[in-house]
Amino acid sequence: MKSKVLVTVVVSAFFIPLLLLRAENATSTTTATTSTTTTISFTACSQAAIAHRDTTIASARQTYNDAIKQALEVRKAALQQIEKIHATTTTTEAKNTAYDTYKTAQKKIQTEYSDARKNAWTTFETDTKACRANRKAYNDAVATEKKADALKKKEEAKKSLVEKKKEKKGQIQMIRDETKSKMKATSTIHTSSSTVEVHATGTVSQ
Repeated sequence: MKSKVLVTVVVSAFFIPLLLLRAENATSTTTATTSTTTTISFTACSQAAIAHRDTTIASARQTYNDAIKQALEVRKAALQQIEKIHATTTTTEAKNTAYDTYKTAQKKIQTEYSDARKNAWTTFETDTKACRANRKAYNDAVATEKKADALKKKEEAKKSLVEKKKEKKGQIQMIRDETKSKMKATSTIHTSSSTVEVHATGTVSQ
């Protein structure tokens, strides 16, 4: 019976620490962290560039339409007035003048509209170029942040692993100390029992 107790204590002293170490190796540490990223400005920048371009073109188109309308009104009034005159030569020259005046005005209006539209697109290209530069800066910032976040996670995992190993070593040492104490106590009991048996045997001999 005493031998069985000693064997059990000894086996526990060796196998319990091994089981703890195996559990430590089987446990995977995961660290959940929230990554704070800069607000994406590229989309808003592009939207603003598009809005500025199309608003400018729409305004230029409205100016064009108003100018053409005004030129047509002038031509209409001139032609209507000419129709009141019956002199053939005079009316023909006046009509030619009215049409020429409208064509000149129309050409000027068309040129102004084309210039305004071209300038709007030129500005748009400049704006979108700046947007792309902002996007690159953003992407670089995100990449740097992700790298720093990954490094932080790695360091936290390493620190956690070290702390867990330290804790397990402490537990193992505690178990070993308890086991040694039990072995010592069991040995003392065994020695005491042997002494009693010796004394008992001596008494019977006498």
